[in-house]
Amino acid sequence: MNRNTANLWLGLIRVLMIVAIPTSAFAQAVESLTAGTRIRVKTAAPNEWRVGYVQSVDASTIVVTTNGLNENKATAAQAPYSWTLPLASVSRVEVSRGVGGRANRTVIGAFLGALGGGLMLGTIGYLATRCNDCEESGIGVLLGPMFGVPIGAAFGAISGFATPRERWEAVSVRGTGGSR
Repeated sequence: MNRNTANLWLGLIRVLMIVAIPTSAFAQAVESLTAGTRIRVKTAAPNEWRVGYVQSVDASTIVVTTNGLNENKATAAQAPYSWTLPLASVSRVEVSRGVGGRANRTVIGAFLGALGGGLMLGTIGYLATRCNDCEESGIGVLLGPMFGVPIGAAFGAISGFATPRERWEAVSVRGTGGSR
């Protein structure tokens, strides 16, 4: 390969790398908020997230309502309510993209459970079988992960499958002039 061809390939790779870099500017300038959209809003003071549905958005405020569940405090059901937030106090707005797929969470849970179970029972096996005057004290290191990996994978897969996770995407509220 001559020098010009190598430089051409390197230039092409650099361009592709720059184009493929995800930035928050791309994610935030996606859409305007419409009534009924499920959002979570992070306020500057007090510094907390609020989850609800858009009722209205204008140049200076956003009005958000909740259903009968208080999703902000994780408590029992209560009467639906709404709050009006000045856009100046909003530090971030994210739109719900629904609950992610169970298959992905199950695989990740199984992997993390297997890793944790193997390490935990491997360590316990090592500590249980070590002795100062023994020649073969490492059998517990082998037996621990043999039992820990499948047990951990099973518990991790079950917890990953059973735990729903909502996906959120940062958006810009039009009229704020920034990435809110």
